[in-house]
Amino acid sequence: MQILRWVYIIASLIATSIELVEEPGNGAEKKKKAIGLIQEGLDILVEDRIIPKWLAGVFSNETFLGWLIDVMVSLANNNGFFAKTEAV
Repeated sequence: MQILRWVYIIASLIATSIELVEEPGNGAEKKKKAIGLIQEGLDILVEDRIIPKWLAGVFSNETFLGWLIDVMVSLANNNGFFAKTEAV
């Protein structure tokens, strides 16, 4: 059950990072910022011995993170989490 706790912590980090960079438009730039925040957060979680290094390595992969961000943003958009505004 420990792995589920770790994954929950990481999912919370990803969701928080997405929310922090959310603004209208420029999805690629927002994704890049979110990936940077997530990778920094994972490093801190490893340093503080909250998650194991091997799991941080899995979730630090930029391709995997990009996919996870796309999935989470899609779910958030479909559920009305982000307010719809016109991109400038």
